[in-house]
Amino acid sequence: MNDLSENLKLNPKGSKIEDLRTEVKNGNVDQLFSLIRDYQYPSDLMSTSRIQSWLNQFNDSDQQILLDELNFILPKRYFSFDQTKFTLISLFISTSEKYGYSNPVDFFDHSLFIESQPVHKSQRFLINIIQNWFIEEYSTDIRNRPKKQIRYFLYIDDFLFTGYSFYRDISNFVTDKRISFDRMFENGQKLITMFLAVHTLGVGKVLRRIKYNSINNPSHMIDFIFRDKIENNLSDPYSQLNFVLPKRSVLLPDILCDLFDMPNKNKIYFRPEDHPIEETFFSSPLNRDLFEKIIFEKSFELYQTSKEKYNFRNRPLGCGLVSENPIGFGGLNITFRNVPLTTPLVFWFQSQDWLPLFERKLTTSLI
Repeated sequence: MNDLSENLKLNPKGSKIEDLRTEVKNGNVDQLFSLIRDYQYPSDLMSTSRIQSWLNQFNDSDQQILLDELNFILPKRYFSFDQTKFTLISLFISTSEKYGYSNPVDFFDHSLFIESQPVHKSQRFLINIIQNWFIEEYSTDIRNRPKKQIRYFLYIDDFLFTGYSFYRDISNFVTDKRISFDRMFENGQKLITMFLAVHTLGVGKVLRRIKYNSINNPSHMIDFIFRDKIENNLSDPYSQLNFVLPKRSVLLPDILCDLFDMPNKNKIYFRPEDHPIEETFFSSPLNRDLFEKIIFEKSFELYQTSKEKYNFRNRPLGCGLVSENPIGFGGLNITFRNVPLTTPLVFWFQSQDWLPLFERKLTTSLI
């Protein structure tokens, strides 16, 4: 008789099995905490008790799959302070080398930061990381360093989601300089963007908008530099679809019925049954189906009770543009500074009846 059978015989109610399950669950909670412990540091907002309280809002049968998949996903999607700093500096060094500079200081001497966001947003924080790194590594304060001929415009931000914020910021820069997209690049300058992660659909939209609003289509003068690529273009049959988008077949019939009462219901779409061709983002195709079902159905429940329900940008799987999928964006990129509104509601929505895993800092921009 094996150990499990012996336990069942000695403990007909399965008390030892329950103890084992509890031990495994607690271990997974500790693992998740170790991944996200610096969220909104130096506050003590994140804790194992908060994670457990968040989990307890789901059905008992769903909690383990949530833990398992978050522990599998977040090492690829959560940017701690150390990861953010390392990634940004690595991108800056590799970009300097790509354009033929052996010293990043020389590269910066020919570059101009596009600073277009309010000081409380991520852009200013990320630029500060670069500026402090130059002081620490090269004893150079780039804020007071005279410029040579500008060859590169540098735009830095944490994530590119729909591309809306990026296009708005670049358009504002062009307007403030009283130039056009064409004149911005007329002397061979390039626009270099550095992101922790980009969404392929958003990149494509940005390039199409710039092409539409210019004469000479300078989109080839824009270089997207990033660590992670989220492939969210369903028209590409080889897209990894490494974000949250459930298959229609896994959702409850009542949910599907309610979905089609949503605004823009004719634009609703789900993940194709046979995609992605190979699952690399979740731990397995089955676990993906289970995770997405749990996340979507609970997020839709929150959406139904939200006072912001009829805000067209507010969606169960996260805010998006009015023209996009009404069920939501489905992002899972999070930094230690904040959780984006493009993530499913279960992660950030807060009310008397719901404790989010990641409490949001209020900002003025949606995406």
